[in-house]
Amino acid sequence: MEYNLRNEDSFTDFKTAHYYSTKAAALAEEYAKGSPGYTRFSPKSSDKRLRLLDIGCGSGRDLAEFQSAGFDVIGTDISENMLAAAAEKYPSIEDNLFNTGLPDLPGIEGTYDVILCSGVIQHIETQHLYESFRKMSSLLNENGVLIFSFPIDYPGIDPDTNRDSNERLLIIRPGEKYQFLIERQGLKNISIEKQNDPLKRNGINWAIHVYKKETLDLISPLYKIDSVLREDSKNTTYKFALLRALSDIASYSYNAAEWYRDGTIGVDADRIAFKWIEYFWPIISAPSPILQGTNKTDIAFRPYLKELTDSFGGLKGQAIFQSDYSRNNVSDYQKQLIKTTITSIKRVIIEGPIKYSGNSKTGKLFDHQKGKIIIPADIWKEFALMGQWIEDSIILRWADFTANITSNQSSGIKLSYVLDLLLTSIELKRDTKLAGNIISEINHPIECVWSGQTVREFDIDHALPFSVWRNNDLWNLFPADKKVNNQKRDKFPTIGLINNSRNRIYNYWDIYYESQPVIFLNQASDFCGEKFTGFSKNTRELLFSAFSETIDSAALQRGAERWEIVQIK
Repeated sequence: MEYNLRNEDSFTDFKTAHYYSTKAAALAEEYAKGSPGYTRFSPKSSDKRLRLLDIGCGSGRDLAEFQSAGFDVIGTDISENMLAAAAEKYPSIEDNLFNTGLPDLPGIEGTYDVILCSGVIQHIETQHLYESFRKMSSLLNENGVLIFSFPIDYPGIDPDTNRDSNERLLIIRPGEKYQFLIERQGLKNISIEKQNDPLKRNGINWAIHVYKKETLDLISPLYKIDSVLREDSKNTTYKFALLRALSDIASYSYNAAEWYRDGTIGVDADRIAFKWIEYFWPIISAPSPILQGTNKTDIAFRPYLKELTDSFGGLKGQAIFQSDYSRNNVSDYQKQLIKTTITSIKRVIIEGPIKYSGNSKTGKLFDHQKGKIIIPADIWKEFALMGQWIEDSIILRWADFTANITSNQSSGIKLSYVLDLLLTSIELKRDTKLAGNIISEINHPIECVWSGQTVREFDIDHALPFSVWRNNDLWNLFPADKKVNNQKRDKFPTIGLINNSRNRIYNYWDIYYESQPVIFLNQASDFCGEKFTGFSKNTRELLFSAFSETIDSAALQRGAERWEIVQIK
C-alpha cells in the first residue's frame, strides 16, 4: 500500500498523502539540501541515551541528524514511499521507521525525551488538532521537550479550500492558537523562533516553538485581570459584566475565539451582549430599582432591557426567554426588542469598558474591530483555564460594588440580595426532559451510549457531569443503562470510552437534529463557536472534536476522576 486512505481509523487527508507518496524520491533529495538544525533545541544527558520520536519524519533528514547526535530515534510517516526514500538515503534509520500518523499514532508506544513534529501540523484538519497535541503530550516524559515547527507564510494557498497548487491541505494558523492548545496539555513554552525557509523557497517562512512538560506559570495574565477588578476606576458595573462574559464564554465555549497572528483573539460582540442580557435581567426586573452606577448614573440600556424582561413576565420569565429564544419561538415584537437591546448593549460595551479597561500597570487591554471584541490571547487562555474560579470573584465584587452605591444603600439594598440576583442565571436546574421525550419516541431498540447494550429503561446522562458543567444542551445528553449511569455519576468518561462510543453518540445527535433541528444547531453552534446551518459529516466531526476535547481538558483542569465502564451483571 503506497499511502493510507482516509477511513474510520485514519484521519490522513487523501490528496496530501497522495502528493507525498508520488513525489517521495524527489522530495527526499530536495529536503536534504537544507536543515533547520533542530538538535540545538534538544536537552543533553551524560548518563543515558535520550529517546527521540519524529512525527512526520518524511525524508529522514532530521531523524538522521538526531541519531548522529547520540539519540535513540523512532520516526513515523503516513507515506510508505517517503519512509522507503528515507531508508534508502539514511540506511542507519531503516529499522526505526513506522507507517503511522496523527492524531492517534497507532503502534507508537512508550515515552520519549524529545518529540519533533516538523512541518506536519498544517496538514491536520482543525477538528483533530487537540487530539494530536494530547497524544504528543502523553508520549512525552516528564521534563521532556516538544520541538514543533509550522509555516507562518506560504504563498499560493487557496483561502477557500486551504490547499496549495499540489492539492495539499495546508492551513496557516496563528502560532498563538497552537500555543493555547499545547499549553492546555500542561506543557510550558520555553522558546519561539522565526526562521527563513531552509530550502530558500521564496516567500516561505517558519516558526519553531519549543515546549517543556512542566507546570504552567499563570501569574502574569491573572494579575492583569485582577488589576482591572481591583485598581481600575469604575462608576458603573460595566467592567464587571465584560470580564464576567469573557470568563463565562472562555470557560464553556472557548472555541468561540478567533485567533489572530498578532497575539490577540476576537469574540463576537453579539455573543458578549447576549451574556449581558442574561446577567442584567435579574437586576432590571427586580421589584425595587437597583442602580448600577455611582452618582445616580445607571446602565444606558435599561429602558430596552426592561421592556424585554416585561414582555416575558419579569424575573421569573428569564428561563422562558432562554427556552423560547433557543427554539426561535419568539414573537416579531420580541425579536425586535432583542435586536434593539443587543445593539444598545454593544454600543455601551465599545464606548465603555472596551475603551477604558486597563491602567498604568496593565496598559490598554481591549479593543474592537469588525464586530469583534479583541483581547490578548494570554488573557483568553487564563479565562479558559481558570474562568470558573475567576467568575466567582467577579460576581462577588460586582455585588459589593452595587450594594455600596449610595442610593442603593438608602433603599436598603443588601449585598446578599444583589448576590442572589447575580447568581440567578447560573443556578440552572438539571433538565433532561426534552432529550428524554425525544429518545422515548424512538421506534427501535435503545442502546446505552456507553455500553452499547440494548436497554428497556434508561436514564438521561450528562456526558459532561452537570455538577461541574451546568449544561443541559442536547449534544451533552444521552440515554444510558440505569446501572451504568449509577456507576458513572459525576465522573468524566475517558477519551478511550468516548472514542469507542463515537458511533452511538453520532446516532443520538442525528436523532436530536431530526427532532429539534433549530434547538440542536443553535446549541451546537454556541458550543463550537461556529454557525452551523445543517448537520453534515464535517459538522458532526467538528462537534465531536469539541465535545471530546472539552471533556478531556475539563477533567484535567479540575483533577476529576476519569471513568471507564465495567461489566454490569
